[in-house]
Amino acid sequence: MKRKQLTMEQLGMMSSALMKNLFPTPTKSELLVEANSTAKGDGHYLFFEVSYFDKLTKKMKEQKDNGSYSKSNAENDWLDLMSAVICAESISNFDMSNLRPHFLAK
Repeated sequence: MKRKQLTMEQLGMMSSALMKNLFPTPTKSELLVEANSTAKGDGHYLFFEVSYFDKLTKKMKEQKDNGSYSKSNAENDWLDLMSAVICAESISNFDMSNLRPHFLAK
């Protein structure tokens, strides 16, 4: 599992991309959030199942390489989100009882 704290702006970008099918749609076990946030400051932790993380980051890199981000009026925001997600840390031995599926997971 991978974990990354995203800011509220990054979380909004992620949700927008998922709603517009710009990123692969996760299943309920592939993208999780904390029910009661332990994040410091602005934002929340997202938890990515490794195979979904690999699909997601591959898609993000493809979109960067094909110019999708540079054609957007929010290029820097997309690049910021991509950089943040790619920097997610690998974790093990964590309490799953505080996690729930992301609201856009199927």
